[in-house]
Amino acid sequence: NNSSGGAGIQLEQDKLTKKKLRLRICNFLKRWVDFYFHDFDSDLVNEFNSFIVAQLQYNKDDSIMLLLKKALDKKLNVGPAGGLKVTTFSTPTPPPILPKSWATGVAYNGPVFFDDLDEKEIARQLTVVEYDFYKNIAAKELLSLGWQKSDRDLRSPNLLKMITQFNHVNNW
Repeated sequence: NNSSGGAGIQLEQDKLTKKKLRLRICNFLKRWVDFYFHDFDSDLVNEFNSFIVAQLQYNKDDSIMLLLKKALDKKLNVGPAGGLKVTTFSTPTPPPILPKSWATGVAYNGPVFFDDLDEKEIARQLTVVEYDFYKNIAAKELLSLGWQKSDRDLRSPNLLKMITQFNHVNNW
């Protein structure tokens, strides 16, 4: 009878050890997502997400997996309803400054020339376009002058897109 009690204690210790190990692994994974997400390419994101989903199918109330899912969704910029989050600002968008040729208030179907555009509105629109390029640049694209290497298209694709956009605007 004493041996069955020892086996029960050993079983409880094994369960506790597994639980501690699982918690450590999940803490490691969460820190990896939180602090080193630039390591994740699309394949790794898909594998990581599949792992989380599989674990949640096994136990839907697994708080550790729910925490990992939330961290991954945050980095992927996914909202609570599953759709992409939209960048919002604290102040409303200012009204557009219309071209001078439209100032009469009468519908105008003629060409709009660059000189008709307000400088401030040009700057606003360029900022919107440039921001879309800028927000996609990952920190790892800036490492080791990757944009100058022979495999630059793999190392720094978003940075190269922003450089191309800058050069395009610069050549106006």
